[in-house]
Amino acid sequence: MEPNHIPMIMEFIDNNIIEDRKRKYSNALIVKILVILQIYGISYRSAESFFRNHPDLKNALGLENIPNFRTLSRRATLCKYFNTGEEIINYYNYKRMHMSLYEDRIITPAMAYEMKKLKGEALE
Repeated sequence: MEPNHIPMIMEFIDNNIIEDRKRKYSNALIVKILVILQIYGISYRSAESFFRNHPDLKNALGLENIPNFRTLSRRATLCKYFNTGEEIINYYNYKRMHMSLYEDRIITPAMAYEMKKLKGEALE
């Protein structure tokens, strides 16, 4: 996934991550942090310095303090983060409707791909 997908990813996480109880850092926030770290190829141990150097991402997440390595690694296993990437891709390609693919209809990227394939158009 690319950094330009971050807004769509954040929307998916907000709509699909379940909170089990009130915590200092919500499950959704932890997953957002972990996904951003994965996109940029940053380890959990380097999260604090990464967000210190990227205040725009820190502000977008509404972070005042950055969770430490121990919190990130423990919570990653608790909120079943590891399937999130596949779920996001599936949601984006097969469920989320897009108006920008065609001017006259709202379809998913998978539907647009199949339509182009049937018409024999060049696929980008």
